[in-house]
Parts: sequence; C-alpha cells; structure tokens
Amino acid sequence: MLATDSYVWRSPQFRGRETFELARACLDSDVGAREIDPTEMPGDIEPVDVVLFLGVLYHMIEPATVLQKVASLAKDLLVVETHQDLLGLDRPAMVFYPGTTLANDATNWWGPNPECVTELLATAGFGAVFYQRHPVVAERGIYHAFRSAGTARRYLRRAADNATLFDLGSEAGRRAIFGDAGAVMSTRLAAERDAAVAEVARMRGSTSWVVTAPLRVCARVVRGWR
Repeated sequence: MLATDSYVWRSPQFRGRETFELARACLDSDVGAREIDPTEMPGDIEPVDVVLFLGVLYHMIEPATVLQKVASLAKDLLVVETHQDLLGLDRPAMVFYPGTTLANDATNWWGPNPECVTELLATAGFGAVFYQRHPVVAERGIYHAFRSAGTARRYLRRAADNATLFDLGSEAGRRAIFGDAGAVMSTRLAAERDAAVAEVARMRGSTSWVVTAPLRVCARVVRGWR
C-alpha cells in the first residue's frame, strides 16, 4: 500500500504529513508514503489494483488530464470522491470557480456534474461505473470505476440496487442519478414559469395598466391600418 499527498502534507496550516505519521505510528501501519503532486503522476509509481482519489479532482486546474494520469495507476478499480455542481443540467458539464468563488477557497476550481464524471471515467478506460450518494454532503458524490463488468463482479459484495448503489451502465441507474438533474431542472423551470405568470397578473391588475388600456387599443388600431 502507498499513500501520496503534496499540498496538505506541505502545508504549515494543515501539518498533514505530521498527522499522517502520527496515525501510521499509532496504528503500527506499514503503508508506504510518497510526496508527489497528482499532476506529476504516475512518475515511477507502479500500477496497483485499487486507487483512491478522494476529495482531489475539483482542486485540479486541469481535472481531466490529472484524472487520466491517476487512472493509469489503477489496474482494477478507481474510487473518486468529489464536489459536484450543475446537478440541474442534463448533459456532461463542469462549472469553473474563479478566485475564491467556492467556499472562499482559492484551491477549489471545478464542479463537475455526475454525467461529466461518468464520461471522464469512461474516457479513461473504465467499463463499469457505480455511484453512491455522499452520506453527509448532498453536493458530493462517490464513484467506483472498474475496468470491466467482470472486474466489478469480482469486487462487489452486493449487486447494485439503484437505490443505494447505482449502476451507471444500466438504464435504471442512469435515470435515477442523471434523472435527478431533469427533475431539478423541471422544478426550476416550473418555479420560473409560475413567477412570470404571477408577475404578469400583478402588472395587469395595476392602476397603470388600467389607465393605459385606451392607448393599447389605439396602437392595435393603428397597426391594423398599416
């Protein structure tokens, strides 16, 4: 096993490497440690069966490129946990956060939607992708990307029920996750429509609308003459 990090381990604010070493000592763990930035992967690191890429993707200025690099290290399974956005958009997309737009954190760059992450994983060579909703933060998602359906069957201890574990290769799984986007969009459009209808009703009930009614009639008559 190998643990890697760069930003948090080097940060005097987080003191991540000290925390890691403390945990490793307390657990008497023999897990290896390598200080390397995700943009520098794979470097001379050998591929392994399982790679965990947790809470990193949206911090990368070039997330698609970095995901490809990290994916090259996973022989069987890549687990990606990430912040998400654009959940109401029914096509693969990412939103860009300039400066400190997201959570006042200048290291937060991107918010992909589930369709985008799924397609990026497919592009990286993963033939079976399963999704779990984050247990605490609604905007985050967890993806289990396997090289093939056969690999997924070897690893998974239970079948996808498309209620807690979603098979994004199935119509039911995709509808359950990507369909949420359509539901959100429909709700938003309905709210905007209702607001517009209410605004028109208020306008037509106003004194100015009543007073200017003769002018509108005259305008229609003039247009008719033309």
